[in-house]
Formats: sequence, C-alpha cells, structure tokens
Amino acid sequence: MSFHPRFESTAYRGRVPGLAGFGKMFDLEPHGEGTDAATLQVWLNDLGAAMRDDLDPDTNKPFPNGDHPSLPAGYTYLGQFIDHDLTFEPTRLASQQIEIATLTNFRTPALDLDSLLGFGPTASPHLYASQTPGALATGPVDRQARLPHDLARLSNRTPLIGDPRNDENLAVAQLCLAFIHFYNKVLNELIAGNGQVPDLGPAGGSWAEKAARIVRWHYQWIVLNDFLPRILDTAVLAQVITNGPTLYQPDPLFPFMPVEFAGAAYRLGHSLVRQRYHVNTSFRDQPLDDLFGFTGGGGNGPPPLGWALNWNRFFDIDPDTEPNKARKIDPYTAPSLHALNTGAGPIDLAARNLVRGWTWKLPSGQRVAGKIGVASLSPDEILSGPDGQFCKESNQLRAGGFQHSTPLWYYVLKEAQVTQQGERLGPVGSRIVAEVFVALLRGDTDSYMSVQPGWKPTLPTAQPGTFTMADMFRFLPDAVNPNGGDQGPV
Repeated sequence: MSFHPRFESTAYRGRVPGLAGFGKMFDLEPHGEGTDAATLQVWLNDLGAAMRDDLDPDTNKPFPNGDHPSLPAGYTYLGQFIDHDLTFEPTRLASQQIEIATLTNFRTPALDLDSLLGFGPTASPHLYASQTPGALATGPVDRQARLPHDLARLSNRTPLIGDPRNDENLAVAQLCLAFIHFYNKVLNELIAGNGQVPDLGPAGGSWAEKAARIVRWHYQWIVLNDFLPRILDTAVLAQVITNGPTLYQPDPLFPFMPVEFAGAAYRLGHSLVRQRYHVNTSFRDQPLDDLFGFTGGGGNGPPPLGWALNWNRFFDIDPDTEPNKARKIDPYTAPSLHALNTGAGPIDLAARNLVRGWTWKLPSGQRVAGKIGVASLSPDEILSGPDGQFCKESNQLRAGGFQHSTPLWYYVLKEAQVTQQGERLGPVGSRIVAEVFVALLRGDTDSYMSVQPGWKPTLPTAQPGTFTMADMFRFLPDAVNPNGGDQGPV
C-alpha cells in the first residue's frame, strides 16, 4: 500500500482521506432492481421489524437458547473495534441509491490501528501523553472530566482517542482503553530493556515506532487466529489463508473497501449484541441502553464510580469466572437496537442496515452465492423461523419475492442460522469476510504477513506460538478487573 509521504513511516502509515474509498467485490445486479423505491423501503422497514429478538414474556429477558454456546461477549465489541480500524463512512443515510465511487473511507483500509495510534506522536500529538514521550494519553487532561478507569477526556467529555466511535458505548470505550494500556505497557517494557518484550524493529525506529509494530502485529494475529476462527467457517478461512484471496484483489496503491463486506457480511456483529450484560460486581444485570448512556457521548452523563468492566465477564480469561455469552449469529437483533437513540431520535438499526444495503446497490444473497459457486438457501429455508412467518404474513414482503431475492445482510445472517446453527457465518458470509481480511493483511507492506510471514507472537502467552485476547489481558493484570471480586456464574 502506498500512502501520503507526509505520514510515510514503518509504524504510522496514514493517508489523506479520499485516496481510497469503497468499491464492489462482485459485478452483480443490485437487489430490488426495477422495484419502486418507496415501496421497497417500506418492505425493508417491515423486514427490519421482523428481526426484533423478542423477549421471554415471563422474565422480560432474552430467551436463553438465543445465546451463543461458546462465544464470549467481548468478541462482539472486539469486532466493533476492528470495524472502526478499517472503515469510517460518516455520511447520512440516503433516501435513494448512490454511486459507490462517491463514498469516502476515512480510515486506512488496513489492520494498522490508525484508529488508536493516529499518525504517531509527531503528527497526532493530541493522542499522546507529553509527560511520557511516545505514550498514549491516559492521565487526567482535565481532572473534572476524568473518572477512574476512563479514557482521557477534555472538560466537555470529548475523549482524546483516534476515532470518536470508540466512545459510543461502554464496552468499546473500555476496550479502546485496554488497547491504550497494552501499547503503553509494551512501550515501557521496551524502554526498560528487561527482555519481557523482544524488539521487532523497525531498524533505526524510535521506541514508539517499535512499540507500534509489536502491538499491531499481535493485534493482527488476534484478528486472524483468535477472532475470525470463532465467527467464520474454519474450512473456508483456512482455504483463503492457504490459497490466497480470489474474489477480492484490490490495487495495492489504492485499496478499496468492498461494500459487500462493510454493508452486509461484517455487520454480523449486530446480531451478537445482548440485551442485558453482567458488567461487573456493581452492575450485574445492566440493560444495553446503559452501555450507550455510560460514555462521554451518552445522554446520561458520565458513568458512576465503579463502572469499569470486569473483562473476566467478557473474555475467557479466568477459568473460575463465567463470561457473558454473545447472542447467536442469526437474523435477530436485540430489542434496544430497534429503538437506538442516536441523538436525532430513535432508529431501527436493523431496518437502517437493510435500507443502507439498498442505497449501496448491494446484490441479493442468492446472486452472491451463485457467483461464489455455493448452493443458495431455498425459499423454505429463507422463510423458516418467526421472522420467516412474519414475512409470509406480510403483503409487502410477499409481493417483493423476498424468499427468492433476499437482501445480502439478512441472507448472511439467515445462512449462519440455517447452515451453522448460529455459531459461525455460512459459506457466503465466511468467504466475503475471510477474503477481505486476508487480502488486507497480504497487501499491507508492514503487516507481519508481509514482513515476516512465518512470524509467531513474542509476548507472554498461555500457549507458546499463539496470542489471544485473553493473553492480552493477562499481560495487563491491573486492567482486567479494576473493581475486584465478582467471580462465579453470570
């Protein structure tokens, strides 16, 4: 990848926004082509409403059989953090279809943590602590805006972070803070020279550049070897890693982000969101709305003392502490996501995703399956379940031929439910996501795949030769559970 020369360095390779944007992985006819726009949007709003994950009427809580059997809930928000590292398209949702070429990606399309590190201490000094050269800011910028275990903030609660979206809910804000601590500890260990953190280069680089490479490579390893195997068909992932991407091969000088990924397949994370979370010993049954209120940008003001997440409740770190489970990957989304407060009134996130897919001219899931060469879901499979029953009973959805031509985002989630029992994405979703991640890592001239293809993680780990989110938190023992206590079942 080539970037603007002002920011060219082996550790901080930003670019001027606009040099790369979005594009299409498949040259296929858009879903809904030929249908009246107003009619189609009514149809998509109806479908979004059908995706509401109904609560158990006896307990007013999610049905337990909707929980993922093995995926800790922290991976939901790791997926969001990764998304914020790859894409940022902030334009308002259009009421008509748009040309993909007009969209700008305000993030570098690489797993380079530009959303955390910016362009480095020289070009992004506001992100770094002046009292410790090269360290990211964590201390009190304004003591009145600072709470224990919170992001560094200005007096108006604005966080000093590389991407403001990493403060949009409690979980992703706390995860961003954890990665800040991760980088700072690696930096301090390198400077101390005690051998706990081996130097990976670059040759002649500053301590900050060296720390950035170590953190970024371990993060890339986590994405490819810890996160993706938990959400993708592992055979599809292994095939793409071994044989290389064949569907997504962007120009290395101007890599684009595929809309089939950004607008559909990678939005699987919305189905993983829980309606309630055991956050820590103080907040044992928090509604999702509180995770959006307890941030600098939330409507409820700064969170109360003791709000820091117990990460044992979100990743499988401590064998004696059970983590929250993510919800299954299926066409159901938490009730709060159907009335999400964005500051301009509540929105139905599921309907919004479907309408965005139409404005971005995404193809149907059936067309993508045919292009990839895998069997598409049958009409009966599309119409299975409570959401399918809703579609059968909807005049709009029946008239739209929903079961024969299905919006890609919904199709990917239904495919995961039908073919993988909601535990992983199916063949279409897995292929799109695997191709994008592997292509971006191969195309990044500073990724471990490019610099040292046989590299293995070098930081302390429970199992030599690998590195997971649990290992990252064990490397940061003081950040795992700042409030103390709180073990046992959820």
